[in-house]
Amino acid sequence: MLKGVTLEANGRFALEGYPDGATVHCLATCQGQEFIRLATFARDLEQLIEWLDLSADGAPQTREAQFIAALIRFCGCFRSTSGIRQKPLSVRRIFEPQDRKIFSKIKNIRDKMAAHDEQLYASAYPLFVLDGEGKAIHTIAFMMHPIVHSLKEGDDLLRLASIALKWVRVEFDKVSAEIVNFIDALPLARRLRIKESPEFQIRINRKDLH
Repeated sequence: MLKGVTLEANGRFALEGYPDGATVHCLATCQGQEFIRLATFARDLEQLIEWLDLSADGAPQTREAQFIAALIRFCGCFRSTSGIRQKPLSVRRIFEPQDRKIFSKIKNIRDKMAAHDEQLYASAYPLFVLDGEGKAIHTIAFMMHPIVHSLKEGDDLLRLASIALKWVRVEFDKVSAEIVNFIDALPLARRLRIKESPEFQIRINRKDLH
């Protein structure tokens, strides 16, 4: 039977497929932070891969939007922000040298064509039209904007995201095993005290649900 965890309305967790009497507790250690960090990046990568898969059969506008969203999410995994993502994934640890060069190209596309649109400025022209007598009759804002999802790096984005996800899952499993071993190495009396303490509960702000 597959194990499942469901968050209930009271903020507690319902366990399915676990032994009777199983309880849920939070790990407030560096291992716990690394564990949830890797889980966050795994979800980011899984989600962007789903977007790329969905975009394959979509209309051009949909494909472009989903590709740009995936591009930004992918690059975000390797950029320090705040909170859980303060320590980003390491390009050097995950990718081989040839793929690091491809990553740099993908990041450049993100920076100049998707997130900040720097590429557009050199390809935007304010034009006007004169009639046969030299009278101005019309203005034209002409812009040449590349279709990002059609670039050859599009296939590389999916491939690199898959490589990164595989790496993250391996590291996640390592940390998961370390946590289990760490808890089991604690004295039995301490583990029983943890067991007898209140189960972990998320404090749900009802205002956030509306």
